[in-house]
Amino acid sequence: MNDLMVFLFLLLYRVANSLIIGTYFDPDEYWQSQEIAHRMVFGYGYETWDWQAQIRSWLPILPFSFAYYLVKTVGLDMNSSILVAAPRMVQAVFGACFDLATFKLAKKLFGQSSASKYTLFLSLISMYNLVYLCRTLIN
Repeated sequence: MNDLMVFLFLLLYRVANSLIIGTYFDPDEYWQSQEIAHRMVFGYGYETWDWQAQIRSWLPILPFSFAYYLVKTVGLDMNSSILVAAPRMVQAVFGACFDLATFKLAKKLFGQSSASKYTLFLSLISMYNLVYLCRTLIN
């Protein structure tokens, strides 16, 4: 399989992973990322003290802001489910890139042996990766 096919499979896997995880782990998933990105695009939302004091960088928020901008542009911003899912889709792309990088590193280290496939498989079933790769934590 070429890298594009592997990436598309991984992207589909991480999108499903992001949609299945319906919980949140830390309030910062929302207050330090999604809420701020929403405020940037839509002009309203809660801003915590550290954002008001300008001690955080806007750079980690930009991918989420872009996702919200796309949702707003196509007119789906009234659907709260889409607003919740959009940042997680961004994280799904990042997660798929992480998985692909893990696979490519294993191929580089172990050659074309099956060890790289097992490494990818273990990364895909890792409970830590299943729970945290789709989170919108920016810290």
